[in-house]
Amino acid sequence: MTKYVLLSFLFVFMSQIVGAQKFSLKQTQKSYPKLKNMRLADLPLDVLYKAEEMSKHMHFAENKKKVDALRKRRFVNKLDKTYSETTQSITPQLGVNFNGHPTGSRGIPNDNNMAISNDGWIVSVQNSIVRVFNPNGEAQLIRSLEFMASGQVGRLERSFDPKIMYDPHADRFIMVFLEGNTSTTSKIIVGFSQSNLPTGQWSFYALDGSPFGDKRWSDYPIIAFNESDLFITVNMLEDGGSWIEDFAESVIWQVSLRDGYNGMEQLSTNLLSDITFNEKYIWSVCPVKCGSAPNRDETMYFLSVRPGDLKNDTLFLHTLSGNVRSESKYQVEVFKSPLKYGIPPSGFQPNGGKGLHTNDARVLDAFFEQNKIQYVQTTNIIDKNMPGVYHGILDLDKREIQANYIYSDTFDYAYPSIAFAGNHKFPNASVITFSHSSELNFPGTSAIFYNQIDGYEGIYSKILKVKEGKRLINYSTNDSNVRWGDYTSIQTKYDQEGILWLSGSFGDENQPSGYGTWLAQLSTNPKLHVQLDEGDMQLFPNPSNAMVNLQVFLNAQKTLKVTVCSQLGQKVYESSQVTTSPGLFNYQLSTDFLAKGLYILSISELSGKPIISKKLIVR
Repeated sequence: MTKYVLLSFLFVFMSQIVGAQKFSLKQTQKSYPKLKNMRLADLPLDVLYKAEEMSKHMHFAENKKKVDALRKRRFVNKLDKTYSETTQSITPQLGVNFNGHPTGSRGIPNDNNMAISNDGWIVSVQNSIVRVFNPNGEAQLIRSLEFMASGQVGRLERSFDPKIMYDPHADRFIMVFLEGNTSTTSKIIVGFSQSNLPTGQWSFYALDGSPFGDKRWSDYPIIAFNESDLFITVNMLEDGGSWIEDFAESVIWQVSLRDGYNGMEQLSTNLLSDITFNEKYIWSVCPVKCGSAPNRDETMYFLSVRPGDLKNDTLFLHTLSGNVRSESKYQVEVFKSPLKYGIPPSGFQPNGGKGLHTNDARVLDAFFEQNKIQYVQTTNIIDKNMPGVYHGILDLDKREIQANYIYSDTFDYAYPSIAFAGNHKFPNASVITFSHSSELNFPGTSAIFYNQIDGYEGIYSKILKVKEGKRLINYSTNDSNVRWGDYTSIQTKYDQEGILWLSGSFGDENQPSGYGTWLAQLSTNPKLHVQLDEGDMQLFPNPSNAMVNLQVFLNAQKTLKVTVCSQLGQKVYESSQVTTSPGLFNYQLSTDFLAKGLYILSISELSGKPIISKKLIVR
């Protein structure tokens, strides 16, 4: 019998690829001039308080109304859903943590994003504000996005949706935010730090937020990068509308990192537009960020779903190959996951407070590590009709999906983000952070650890409450729900194994509307131990088309050999003798030399005494 010493899982599902469908796109290459170099510390401070209004889309509003109508307040005190563990806890440990925005006004909703350099410099952004903290966690400056491109494109009047990332190879920061919510004012502001010091020089560029010369503008950026390029995805909206009501299409900007890091006068770009599937535009495309380090090639992955549906199981995998100066190759595959996601109902607050908007079920964050993509969404926990987290794992070798719900019987969860938390021996480890609230608890921030050994089931830690809220989130609006925040953020500390930093929201008693930002360091231990009986063996992947991994548990030191025989008993492979230690024995075998078919893989002692045999299928 095989089991984890630390065992806990929700659901594990496999998927199949849907047959080839019709997709299309258009590519447009263009260069944009540099605005000029500037030091953040030299910019004036002018913090404006703005609220993003949330209007309705017919399809979205109808589905949201349906799921909200099914939710009833209970006022019952229940504990969080728990997970079985041994005394050796795998729950992340909370390290240094502090208020990420203790003073000053801020925009609404509280869009939190952060990045940390190998030297420990933190850049934290919240809607329209940038803060920089030194390695001691001391605030060095606070600036408004309004002045990021001051003097080059005129006074920025409506700057929002900031994103920040750190590139560990280049040792630089990348900042992206939006300006303007009409086709005549829309710009995508892209900044590159010119050194590893975020308070120093930056080069900023302004991409056209309405690049087609029509009545559309850019909204909701998501960013990631590979070896050569930065990728920015945005949703194009019609003038006079909202992010839901007037969605037109999603586009992908491919931007030269070399140009930006070198502060070149022209920034090379490639715009991918008209991204359709079966002649319908794909809504909201999430670029897949790096796991342990940036991808060292020119391939980039993107994910998208059907975010406004009551229930759906479709996942789109977009693959883009080639750099910004070449004609990029693009393809879309469609996967079907047996665990459905759906538009989440609104969240609850205590004391009859206003509900919390949970938006739709779009993919909010994803990372790539050793040919697997882990991704997260806010979802409806279908059979419970409450908001929770959807955690998916797409295996690009097996062409399969595992999918899990993360939820509580008491708490509502929304706006997850995810980051790599393992090493080369444990490449499946991750930490997911998300917002929490309930009828009995003020809004705050949580995190959960996940890990899996290939061939075994995945496990989750207990949910860590990183920051408990102190009051309701609220502001003056006629809507029965208020904005909760469109995203959270988490990043691996690339030079410190097992260390991550996150930015989340909480109900801040010192803020008029309650919107607070919390920064926190988490430490994790990705090591897992599998408890096996003598002779227990795992073969994976099985069926195999290139390589098969063998794991067998041994009670004592043994000298072994591995053999492979055909169905007729003909020996087609025999290893040299291998001396093992007690515990888990790992062996990797290439199947390239084997014809397609069924084989018997056996492990025996040198004396010929058999230990175990299993069927192996080669495709």
